[in-house]
Amino acid sequence: AEMAPYPHRFYLFDRLFSQAHADNGSHMNDAELPRSSSWENFYFNICQFMFSHASKQSADEHFISKKMLTGCPRCKNCRLPQTYYICPETCPKSMANGPCGGSKADGKCELSNAECIHSRKLRLALWRNEADLLEERYIKPGF
Repeated sequence: AEMAPYPHRFYLFDRLFSQAHADNGSHMNDAELPRSSSWENFYFNICQFMFSHASKQSADEHFISKKMLTGCPRCKNCRLPQTYYICPETCPKSMANGPCGGSKADGKCELSNAECIHSRKLRLALWRNEADLLEERYIKPGF
C-alpha cells in the first residue's frame, strides 16, 4: 500500500517499514514534480517588481494594487516577499509555513474549492530553484 494517495505531498520511500530495522537499500521513489505555468511566472515577476519591499513598508502602501493582485487583507506584518507573492491570509486556515494536511487528492483545499496555496508556492519555488528555502525559512504570523 502506498503511504500517500497522490504524489508531491509527502516523501515516499520504498521498503521502509518492511523490516524491523531500516536497511541502507531504502531510496526515495521517483515522482514528477509540478511545473509552473507561464502565467504564474509572469504574475511572480510583476509582483516582485511591485512589492519586493512590502515587508518593510506600512500595510497601507500600495494597498489597492496588493488587494487586486494578491488578495491582501492589510496585515501588520506583510509576508508577500517570503511567500512568493501569494498571500497566506488567502488560505482559510492562514497557514504560511506549510500545508495543513487537509488538502484533497487533486490539490484542492478541504475548506474551499480553490487550489491549496502551498501547491502554488511549491511550483514557484521549483521554477526559481529555491525549493530548499521552503523547509529552511520560518515565516512569522501576519497579525
